[in-house]
Amino acid sequence: MKFLLVEDDNTLYSTIARYLRRKFPGAAFERAESAHEAIDRLRNSATDVPFDLVVSDYNLLGTETGAHTLEWIRQYMTYLEPRFLFFSGNDNAGTHGVPFFPKSDFEALVQGITQALAR
Repeated sequence: MKFLLVEDDNTLYSTIARYLRRKFPGAAFERAESAHEAIDRLRNSATDVPFDLVVSDYNLLGTETGAHTLEWIRQYMTYLEPRFLFFSGNDNAGTHGVPFFPKSDFEALVQGITQALAR
């Protein structure tokens, strides 16, 4: 399994990745710090080993949001849309029709990932 985690905060990325590695042993994790970087990694994965799941922060630094990554997936990698999840510290973040999990609840995120992988 190969996951793309889109998170601009170094400490939070490390914490989430460490937690998910324990819950999904053997999974590979790649990080993108922005929607632009996530899209580049997704493009490159199309010719390499594709991602099985994308977990994206909604609020990223700058003007981009996780919604930019989701829009690109909907246009170019539709097979990944059912395996795209948002997580955010902002309870008011838009979900854009995909599952949303608060950053304060890692176990709920794990359950969401498990459900998305079953699709």
